[in-house]
Amino acid sequence: MPLPALSSGTAIHNTATIQFDVFSPNTTNQVVNVIDSTPPTSTINPLPWRTMTSPNFTVTWEGSDTIGSIANFTIFESVNGGPFTPYLQNSTDTQTNFTGQPGNTYGFVSIATDTAGNVEVEQPVSEATILVSLPGDVNGDGLVNCTDVDLVKAAFGKKVGQSGYNRAADVNNDGVVNISDLAFVTQHLLAGTVCH
Repeated sequence: MPLPALSSGTAIHNTATIQFDVFSPNTTNQVVNVIDSTPPTSTINPLPWRTMTSPNFTVTWEGSDTIGSIANFTIFESVNGGPFTPYLQNSTDTQTNFTGQPGNTYGFVSIATDTAGNVEVEQPVSEATILVSLPGDVNGDGLVNCTDVDLVKAAFGKKVGQSGYNRAADVNNDGVVNISDLAFVTQHLLAGTVCH
C-alpha cells in the first residue's frame, strides 16, 4: 500500500529478487505504478441556442485525464431549468442523439470517470443548453401566426452583427434573415391564415 501523502502522478518503481533453495537468485522485471488521485475533466460541446426545424439534435462531449485515461461518461439532462437526471450512464461514446419536445429548453452536463475510479466533481449547472421550438414559432409563444411572420419581415436582409438582426427570426441559424426563413415560417401557418 503506498504512503497516503504521495501526490498524484508519483511513480513507484518495484522489483523483486526470488531465490529458491540452491538455485541462483532471479530478479524480476521492474514494475511501475503511478498514483492517480486526480479526477478527469469533461464538458458538453456548445449547442445552437435553438432548434426549430426538428426536435432531434446531437449532443457531443469530450474529456481528458492528466494521469490515466477516461473510462466512461455520464450525461445528465435538465428540462426547463429543473433538476438534472441521468440521460446516458457509463458510456464510452462521445455523442448521442436527443429528441426534445417543442417549447422546452434542455440543459446538459457531463461527468467523467477515469480508469482509476476518480469521478469528476461538477456543479449542477448546464454546460450547454438548447431551446426546442415549435417549427415556425419565432417569438416562442407556442403558436405560429402572423406575429411570427412580422418578426421575420422586420429583420429581413439583416445579418449577424447588423442593427436590426433578430436571431429568433433567423430560423435556420445561417446568420442572415432571408427568404428561406420567411418561407419556413409561412409554411407552418395554420391552413387559411393570411398575413398582410
